[in-house]
Amino acid sequence: WSYDYDRTESQCRLTNVRASVEITMTLPRWANEAPGEVSTRWQKYQAALRTHENGHVQNAVDAARFLVVALQQLPPATDCDSAAQIANARGNQELDLARTADKDYDAETDHGATQGATFR
Repeated sequence: WSYDYDRTESQCRLTNVRASVEITMTLPRWANEAPGEVSTRWQKYQAALRTHENGHVQNAVDAARFLVVALQQLPPATDCDSAAQIANARGNQELDLARTADKDYDAETDHGATQGATFR
């Protein structure tokens, strides 16, 4: 996250609050995929795994949006150093909430198993 400041003589407010998300998704690949029923099962597994991982992606995108809103709603501070400390503490709280949401998602889906992301 990042932001700019709007300074006056008596206060400092955050402006232009923004957050970015960089996502790298690494999925297994079967180099010499077998034909037939095993291949069909593999393709279904791949689709279900991608669905599960896209849930994590959505959690990250949502977290960035929530973080921006949370920082935009902060009241002005007496100075910009204080504004930055408050903003970064609040940003880290939002990251903690996002990590918890991701853990809850994995618990709810049994790490994707309830979405079909198992290959046996």
